[in-house]
Amino acid sequence: MEPSSKAAFDLSGVEAITLDSRQVGPGSLFLALPGTRVNGAQFAREAAEKGAAAILLAADTDPELIPEGPRIFPSAQPLRDAARICAQFYTPAPTHVAGVTGTNGKTSVAWFARQLLNLNGTPAVSTGTLGLIPESLGSLPALTSPDAVSLHKALHHAKAKGFDHLVMEASSHGLDQHRLDGLSFDVAAFTNLSQDHLDYHGTMAAYKAAKLRLLTLKKREGTTITNADDAAFGDVPGWSYGWHGKEARIRRAEPTGHGLALKTDAFEVELPLIGAFQGHNMVCAWLIARALGIETADQITQVSAVPGRMEPVALRNGGGMAIVDYAHTPHALEIALKSLRPHTKGRLICVFGAGGNRDQAKRPLMGRAVADHADLALITDDNPRHEDPARIRAAIAAACPEAEIIGDRQQAIERALELAEPGDSVLIAGKGHESGQTLGASTRPFDDRLVTRALATASSTWRPQ
Repeated sequence: MEPSSKAAFDLSGVEAITLDSRQVGPGSLFLALPGTRVNGAQFAREAAEKGAAAILLAADTDPELIPEGPRIFPSAQPLRDAARICAQFYTPAPTHVAGVTGTNGKTSVAWFARQLLNLNGTPAVSTGTLGLIPESLGSLPALTSPDAVSLHKALHHAKAKGFDHLVMEASSHGLDQHRLDGLSFDVAAFTNLSQDHLDYHGTMAAYKAAKLRLLTLKKREGTTITNADDAAFGDVPGWSYGWHGKEARIRRAEPTGHGLALKTDAFEVELPLIGAFQGHNMVCAWLIARALGIETADQITQVSAVPGRMEPVALRNGGGMAIVDYAHTPHALEIALKSLRPHTKGRLICVFGAGGNRDQAKRPLMGRAVADHADLALITDDNPRHEDPARIRAAIAAACPEAEIIGDRQQAIERALELAEPGDSVLIAGKGHESGQTLGASTRPFDDRLVTRALATASSTWRPQ
């Protein structure tokens, strides 16, 4: 087979696109993509028998697997071409697109930028870890960068509902697997880079390279935005923000009793946000709007916090609070704890764990981060998945030997609230907005925020917020 070129695909007669051969019907285009476990080409004949109008196949597919009947799109890069096909089929979509990548801060930046645009009167949608926002548009798979079919179908729907601006989290997985290759970005923003996902990428160099793929999807006239205070992307030209930023320089970011006082060269505001690092996220979001040609400084004070990101969920009688945050990397834990310290009159107590079937090298680093920056630590289960939870906890505890170990996450949270004295802060880290806990192949309902509020309601020393 001769592989496809960059030209548009002949989608005449195509009525639907699917990655799942079980969903193929007459008029379907079946994307028979190669995977780590299963090669979609194995189901090409089944798709043909079900009436598929066309099938995308890797150019080197075994001829024995190629059926007669449907049009065959041979591709040297099937993952890339699948994304391009979806973009071509599900059109129109939002015209103005901003992408945010980095280890930490993607969700907050996308959340803030979407709100800023909407508050300015510019209808905007965001996608990422929190799904498709606003939720009234429907749902997306629980992935930072969903598959191309789900993504482009959702964006086409958003456009039909009047949303012409999109702010998207761009994960390293999604970039590396070409899920976003059907998009053209007006803005490519980089927040930071620290250790994460090395179970997939192998090295920090490969991890960074995956992030930098966002630049290959940026329009020639588009804008690049980088964090001037993070050296990882310091050699990337474009606009910069932060304490050393050129286009958006932070002058002050000080915690207050209820949030953050933020001053830049362009504006001075008080925000209802916990953590000085949120200043960077907000300035990046403001700069994204500016790069899209929209000035939103007047709307900044109206922005709300991100669900599960440094979110206060309970207050202690006599002072002190419980905070839920998504921090699940060593760097994110360090930032969260350092950010909470100025808001805390007493001790910092941290409840945390690490996910199973993920980067094992970061577990002791997470333990060390908490040992260095918290006064009390409780190690518990995150999402063990298919690993032995006790082994995960032990790997963390090796670098955090003073920690109390309680496998049951609810019991660990309850214990932390019991240990807290007036003025103490309790950080419940790792799961943030997540509404389930995965053990083995099953996921049980579990939301750190709901659990903590329920415990606070039943307590004589805590009250929910």
